[in-house]
Amino acid sequence: MTANGNQSEKLSGLESKIIRQIEYYFGDVNLRRDKFLQDKMKEDEGWIKLETLITFNRLKQMTTDFDVIITALKKSASGILEISEDKTKLRRSLAKPLPEDSDNLRADIKSRSVYCKGFPTDASLDDIQEFFDKHGKVSSIQMRKTLDTKEFKGSVFATFDCQDEAKRFVEAESIKYGETETLRLFKGDYFKRKQDERKAAKNKEKMDKYKGRAEKEEEEDEPGNEYQPGCILYFSGASDQTTREDLHGVFDKHGNVRWIDFTRGETEGYLRFDGPEAQSAMEKAKEENDGKIIVNEKELTTRVLEGEEEKSKWVEIKEQQKKVRDMKKSGRKRKPMRGGRFGGRDGGRRRGPKFEGKKTVFESDDSDNEDTAAKKESLPLKRSHDSEENKTDEPASKQVKTDEAGAE
Repeated sequence: MTANGNQSEKLSGLESKIIRQIEYYFGDVNLRRDKFLQDKMKEDEGWIKLETLITFNRLKQMTTDFDVIITALKKSASGILEISEDKTKLRRSLAKPLPEDSDNLRADIKSRSVYCKGFPTDASLDDIQEFFDKHGKVSSIQMRKTLDTKEFKGSVFATFDCQDEAKRFVEAESIKYGETETLRLFKGDYFKRKQDERKAAKNKEKMDKYKGRAEKEEEEDEPGNEYQPGCILYFSGASDQTTREDLHGVFDKHGNVRWIDFTRGETEGYLRFDGPEAQSAMEKAKEENDGKIIVNEKELTTRVLEGEEEKSKWVEIKEQQKKVRDMKKSGRKRKPMRGGRFGGRDGGRRRGPKFEGKKTVFESDDSDNEDTAAKKESLPLKRSHDSEENKTDEPASKQVKTDEAGAE
């Protein structure tokens, strides 16, 4: 058994890529979350066969020749790997065991992890690795891709080996990729920015919704919505089981019912329409049922209010509406009262069953969350045999190939 860690010869470009890729597989960032390799290591005292490693797309694209791989690894100066006597297997050096997963380890990795945006969407992993090589040694590069189309988004997460190098990279006055200035943040700061943006968007949505509701309510007091003759229909003869929903079911087909002044258990009430359509709504409802208006198996007697009687009822209904609006604005729960737009005993608002249970949050590619990312880093991930260039920002429950970009 031999260990790498004594680089004495100049490396070729291919040898550098082989060393970087394989040492990524066995490195601190990948190995602690790579369930596939973890399971394989348990089978043979930590050893992984080369015939297994060359099935990983990134390495397979470089070479499948055992001699080329072993020759390159012997030139590595890291000392992270051991090579079996028969040169067919590799394992993490026993002298450099994998650190135990802990809050301190995650904090250390976080302090060395950065977000960088500004790459063309057709950039390759090798292009991005070459870019980072100019600014320090990185142990992990994750190309961020959309969940639906798997297209590269032009941004990456990268983990430097050294915190000072990560800091210099983020705090540099200007770093360009080609002619494009890059956006650089620590990964934790990036997540915080996304959270702040989501909060701001959510607050704006709430304010827009409140503003729209307030404007709609104010419209009711505008001159164009003031008293118009022919808007109120009186009815009597309702059964004691009739609800405002029952009334809506009959009259909504023939006019826009704005308000119903009626309480279940009573036999009479009023319908206020949005315009002077009470007469036509009454006639159409009768035409629909052989000259009768039947609600909840009872025939109603109806008439359109006129003159002072209608004006007086209009004012009464407006006062009911204002009380409801004032209660909404103050956030107070209101007692059941007569009348409502949609008919219920609480003033007319339709309510569905209130669901109380576990809230499920679905993660999307653009909805970055630091807690979710921390779980991804700490939980084992199953390995698929897809190239890391196809990796996306997916939930940890999906199989994710850790054959990642750059140092990956």
